[in-house]
Amino acid sequence: MSEIIYVIGVIGIIINRRNIIIMIMSMEMMLMGGNIGMCEGSVGMGDIMGESSVLLVLTVAACEAGIGLSMLMLQYKREKSIRVEEMNIMEGEW
Repeated sequence: MSEIIYVIGVIGIIINRRNIIIMIMSMEMMLMGGNIGMCEGSVGMGDIMGESSVLLVLTVAACEAGIGLSMLMLQYKREKSIRVEEMNIMEGEW
């Protein structure tokens, strides 16, 4: 099951490279697929380390989503667009 969710996330990133919000959602799906896999392995082995690692990954994913969405808001305020093709903030102005 976790592999299917992960592959759906990968396909979402490969197919849709125009909408940054869908790309972020696809990255979150990839993280959730990995989390489900870690939980399945942890339960199968009778060890709690996989489940505790999932809590760490969930915390990092929540922070990543918050920072990413705030960057998108700033991009929209500055450029009036959040299209991936038009994002050249990191390139610099020489």
